[in-house]
Amino acid sequence: MKNHPLTGYILHARPYQEKRAIYQLFSSELGVVHGVGVRGVPSFAQVDLFATGKNTLKSFSQITIANHSAICALRGQSQYARLYINELLCRLLAPENPCPDLWQKYREAMGELDELGVIDEQAGEQVYRDKLRQMKLCLRKFERALFDELGVSFDFFCDYAGQPLAAGLYRFVPDTGFVALHSERDEHDDGEDERAAPNFHKSRTYQDGVRFDGSVLPLLADEANFAQHLTPISQLHKQMIDFLLDYKPLNSRKLWLEQKRYH
Repeated sequence: MKNHPLTGYILHARPYQEKRAIYQLFSSELGVVHGVGVRGVPSFAQVDLFATGKNTLKSFSQITIANHSAICALRGQSQYARLYINELLCRLLAPENPCPDLWQKYREAMGELDELGVIDEQAGEQVYRDKLRQMKLCLRKFERALFDELGVSFDFFCDYAGQPLAAGLYRFVPDTGFVALHSERDEHDDGEDERAAPNFHKSRTYQDGVRFDGSVLPLLADEANFAQHLTPISQLHKQMIDFLLDYKPLNSRKLWLEQKRYH
């Protein structure tokens, strides 16, 4: 690869030598590309550059910022949302695997977060709550696009055994599917059907106690219903993301929880 033009966003940067940095660029052409370039390239603003090199770590040159107006001092909830999206891509996407559809969804998500502006309580409680809800919807839609790119799917119409979902409570096991709680007694003493799901009790999701309404689950297949069912879709996506990350913590999630503690 020599002077290959790339357009994208910086997902992560760390210092390298005196005046350079190692970057992870999410490009529209090649997906995530690792490279070395001059320090100071901003995150969350679209950049154009040229990549050269045969190895995994490329050399980035002629870096230009496509939209200077997108550079801003981030604060409030939106900074954690952006960091969260970037960390997911760094952790879950294989290098140099083109994913133009996901890149477009990323670009749209950054645009939505730009439009929301600063999300903090100084704007008033109702404005804060409305913006926070819109931010969560933006994240859930991007997560679903990421699942699609990774080949991860949910069967919102059948349980792990292929039986149609019915009214009642279910738990979700990422590598198995939805498992029914068959009675009120089961809800309290964990009497789920183990005969065809022997690994169910070993699952991390078994221990978190999250339950899903079988009559609502089919609605979660359509993004148009996310706003109405934001809590269950958030719980479900979190369980899948934790599984994909092998239950290793996200730094961005830690930062978000810490700022909530002190505000």
